[in-house]
Amino acid sequence: MDAFNKILLLVFILAVPLFCLLSVTRFLVLSESTYEHALLQGQAELVTGVSLEQLTAVNQEIRNYLLGFSDAPLRISVVTNEGISLSIFNDREINHMIDVRNLMQLFWKIHDGLFIFILSSLAISFIKFRDDPLLKIAADVRAASLTGIGLFAILAGLIFTGFDSAFYKFHELMFTNDLWILNESTDRLLQMYPRDFWYWVTVRLAGTTSVLIFLMLGLSHLYLKIRRAESDGRPESIARWIN
Repeated sequence: MDAFNKILLLVFILAVPLFCLLSVTRFLVLSESTYEHALLQGQAELVTGVSLEQLTAVNQEIRNYLLGFSDAPLRISVVTNEGISLSIFNDREINHMIDVRNLMQLFWKIHDGLFIFILSSLAISFIKFRDDPLLKIAADVRAASLTGIGLFAILAGLIFTGFDSAFYKFHELMFTNDLWILNESTDRLLQMYPRDFWYWVTVRLAGTTSVLIFLMLGLSHLYLKIRRAESDGRPESIARWIN
């Protein structure tokens, strides 16, 4: 039983930061401002020769596709500024987006599974530690937060000291083909979502996830300090520790 509890705790410690990361990822994919930023940052209307209104509509279809609201391949017709009607994405781009969608759907399943696991772990803590479940939960959350900070610090160092190589390695690990290798001079998918956009996404993803983890660390550490002071016969208030 002790071994099982240790394994459960280890999984919880790893699950919490991963859940935070996937939560922020899901939010960024869900947020329309993410897609708006991509078009503006890369000057997509000028580069693609397609109106901003049409590109915004394409982004909406991509968003629904990645979130699982639509499963039809992204064969989207647009009219260029010269009046030419064409498919905005070629077959290589469409097939790559199928791979991206499959990857996103896997991420969402993992995210949902982690949510269930974390809730179950919290419920178990309330059942097993009826006298003081919050003390156990706070200790576990603090351990998970510290682990997350350490892991993200390592990843941040690898990414921000060599973003292009890290971006390349990520695609090699996540995809089993080379469809993700596109030409920015001809492929509109890369023109709509250029390299600088992905750097911005990475910074926002890492920054927001770090804020969540530091917030959990601060709250759990604060609670444990207050409880430790109370157990030592020194009643304390939250206001004292905040000040």
